[in-house]
Amino acid sequence: MSSTKDDIRVVVAIDFGTTYSGYAYAHKSSPKEITVENKWGGSLGFKTPTIIKYEDESYSTIKSWGFDALPEKPSRRRKIVNKSRPVELFKLFLLNEKPFLPDKLDYKRVIADYLRKLGEMIKGKVNNHWPGVDFYSQVLIVLMIPTRFDDYAITIMRGCIFNAGLTRKKDSRNLIFITEPEAAAMCCLNPLEKLHNLRPGDSFMVVDCGGGTVDLTSHELLKNNRTREITGRTGGNCGSSFVDREFIKFLRLKLGNSTIESLEKEHYNVLQYMIQVFCRRVKFSFTGERSDFQRYEIDLDEYSWLKEIIEEGKEKRLLKEANWSIYVEFDDVKRMFDHCITKIIHLIREQLAQLQNKKCSVIMLVGGFSESEYLQARIKKEFNKIVPNISVPSQPMIAVVKGGVQFGLRAETMVNHTKTSWRSDIRIVVGLDFGTTYSGFTCCHISNSDIFLNTNWPRGDVGPKTNTVLQYDRNFVNVINVEQWGYPESNPNETKQVELFKLHLGNLQEYLKPKLPVDYKKAITDFLYKLGKLIKETVKKKWPRVNFMENVLLVLTIPAEYSEKEQAIMRECAHNAKLIDDLNSPKLQFSTEPEAAAIYCMDKLQEYDLLKVETTFMIVDCGGGTVDLTTRKLIGNKQLGEITERIGDFCGSTFIDKEFIKFLRERLGTRAIDLLIKNNDGQLQRMVRKFCRRVKEPFTGDNKDFFYELDIDENAPILLQYVDEKIREIMEEKDWLIDIRYYDIKKMFDPIVDRIIRMIHIQLSNSRNNGEVCSAMFLVGGFSESIYLQKRIKQEFQHEVKTISVPTNPVSAVVCGAAMYGLSLKDSSKTDEMNIYASVIHTRVLKYTYGIKVLGKWIKGEHPPYRKIYDDRIYLFDTFVKRGTQVVVGKESPTKRGYTPLNPSQTGLKFELFKTLEYDAKYPDGMELVGTLRIDLPDVHLARNRPVEFGFYFGDMEITAFARNERNGQIFQTKFYLHKDL
Repeated sequence: MSSTKDDIRVVVAIDFGTTYSGYAYAHKSSPKEITVENKWGGSLGFKTPTIIKYEDESYSTIKSWGFDALPEKPSRRRKIVNKSRPVELFKLFLLNEKPFLPDKLDYKRVIADYLRKLGEMIKGKVNNHWPGVDFYSQVLIVLMIPTRFDDYAITIMRGCIFNAGLTRKKDSRNLIFITEPEAAAMCCLNPLEKLHNLRPGDSFMVVDCGGGTVDLTSHELLKNNRTREITGRTGGNCGSSFVDREFIKFLRLKLGNSTIESLEKEHYNVLQYMIQVFCRRVKFSFTGERSDFQRYEIDLDEYSWLKEIIEEGKEKRLLKEANWSIYVEFDDVKRMFDHCITKIIHLIREQLAQLQNKKCSVIMLVGGFSESEYLQARIKKEFNKIVPNISVPSQPMIAVVKGGVQFGLRAETMVNHTKTSWRSDIRIVVGLDFGTTYSGFTCCHISNSDIFLNTNWPRGDVGPKTNTVLQYDRNFVNVINVEQWGYPESNPNETKQVELFKLHLGNLQEYLKPKLPVDYKKAITDFLYKLGKLIKETVKKKWPRVNFMENVLLVLTIPAEYSEKEQAIMRECAHNAKLIDDLNSPKLQFSTEPEAAAIYCMDKLQEYDLLKVETTFMIVDCGGGTVDLTTRKLIGNKQLGEITERIGDFCGSTFIDKEFIKFLRERLGTRAIDLLIKNNDGQLQRMVRKFCRRVKEPFTGDNKDFFYELDIDENAPILLQYVDEKIREIMEEKDWLIDIRYYDIKKMFDPIVDRIIRMIHIQLSNSRNNGEVCSAMFLVGGFSESIYLQKRIKQEFQHEVKTISVPTNPVSAVVCGAAMYGLSLKDSSKTDEMNIYASVIHTRVLKYTYGIKVLGKWIKGEHPPYRKIYDDRIYLFDTFVKRGTQVVVGKESPTKRGYTPLNPSQTGLKFELFKTLEYDAKYPDGMELVGTLRIDLPDVHLARNRPVEFGFYFGDMEITAFARNERNGQIFQTKFYLHKDL
């Protein structure tokens, strides 16, 4: 059970740093008494080194960590080959750095091992101070992270915290994150106001200079001691450990490459000890003033055996001349620092540029590296004319960890509140139209509802959508990485592009489904992962403070004919693509494509003076793979009712492409095209793309002289080798040119367009049967941009439907409607987490009959003898709601009472909900199981006298079932999530 805010007693902040780590804690009842740990075994200090040492080369047992893992002074006489090299800088793996790591170790395991040791110490401290506190339910952990951590890095850290034993579940609400500069800003806020007389409206910058990273954020001071972030977070790998790297470069010049490589490989403790002494004697005290500096001597006589491994050459000769001493001069140290400080100054300059005309009143330097007097002096010299106050708080090393505790104590949403809806977390709505041939997304902030339509895609492509296409590496057996997504202009690798994989969902006949070199679910997941990365980058760029997993509602559009099974598969793929952090997350909602389009088109009714209650209109959503139709009626304040059953069919624009390929088979032979698909699919796709651009898209049906010349030699030269002799002779006479004329194109279009027109006739007929008159028809989706399709529909229905319209930019109607749908979810007044319904889609007509399987009494003459199973019992189908029934979203279907256990000692009941296309079903044979609700039945002493009431209601895309024990009032309620293999 997840804890609530009231359960939290103690807040622990962990500053897991690249070079040093620490923690602080406070009790909720004494928020001002923040304790920062400063005792680490026999060592003192606010932090301990982020170093861990294993017992031997098997790395199975931890030998030491922190201060205890630091190298000791090496023997002057003995040459020791140390097999137990300490592991350090492993956090940098999450920042795209690759420090040394033994082959047998995974960096995630090292992070977890280190955090486990740190966690054991934390648990001991909490238990000593507050013995009655349960660590897993009453302690909130706040983990500070660099600004450059992406969702993937945060997910890894959450997993490492779990593996370290600090949380009971990976998705525990008792673990929250805050960026290091944000935590520092929280700690520094009060001192800033007092020291620099900051007022609401003033801005300040926090520069967190750590061991591995330097992170920057800028904030505006608001009323009531609050702040808001006003620029994008920036940062870089230029912390103090990179000064150490420059010191190693210096040693490399003095000792030679081979010597340093030998030290790194076999004597790393010695090299690490040399760095440690350099830090204590030089780095920490360096001010940048020549007068303060004393030349530092490295006496190699202290490492006498080291002389033996230095190769003969220039370096060894110079060392002998210097009596085996290395002297580190002022300019040497300055160069080591300047390499990092130049990068930090550049980052600050970039951050100030983001502020544009807004003046920065204060720059606050925090973090261990900010204690460097030289760093402070360089920053002040560079920016003191621009920023009036540049300061370092007392004990800047602990500003981050103290701010982390303050954040945890003040956080209003620190854990999962059982009485608060998930909606309260939502800040951003993302609409995602995952289409058969094209995909796109929109996003908007709930504060203004201005919908942003993405038009920028990888490789500089511009447009409202990108192609739903993947390019894998050459090995289709074990696909490792997705190389490209969307259409490249050319395919130099000539590996087969994976496309149309969405067609494997739905009830398309098997022979029409494309053959794929990978599992279709993997392809969907891979594409959603790539698209998701772009969505996350866009959201982060526009709203830097938004946590994608916590604050974003994702609305994914799906075809109307998708069953719960296809929805479950899409949810699984979205989860595997890291779009949601929990499989059943309510922050992923589904809307059918025509429903989203209807919401978008509802506003368009006003243009035709049709935005009136009782107005009926039809949406014809013509996509790449499917065409979906629904007829709607305005029934209230912008609320939509669904009047007829939804109709959908696989007759989108890609089926014209299939007709084009059929045309090529007629001209070049089936064998040649089969070989082209098998061996050179890139050339075929290039021809299809040209056909779409030059023929399909501009075709209007008006110009009977329309003509396109397809040059096979130019577009698919390999076909010259694949065709048979007879066709070769014909094509050589034509110079390998194929003429595509008006009637050829019309022949490709008409079978598809005719199917769409037939569907519209059926839909209008259904409306008439219900006594409705369709006032308007909106054509949306990419295929609806076809002038020929528009003309055919208008010619066919102009006398039956008053207004037939194509909205501006119809290709984006669905994805914009998805965002509008998400906003309606956010604005819904219902807050029960088991009642997630859109306030826009008010009613729905059912495509199936729903009921449960019951064990009834076999009656002679009424039931066939072969159906009797035992004790005159028979399985029957108990109908609850029939196909064609109009139901209100969120309203319970009629419940039934009196379900009782068969056995007096039975301790539970099982309700199995089935659906069928049959209108009057009697037996559950061949029906599809929607889900199972199991309930507990205590009070066995009541025997069979324990009646239960059962019912369910329809959400916007899901079914919620419930059962109530009529004796004790106990209620069981669940959402049905179908098995993946149904």
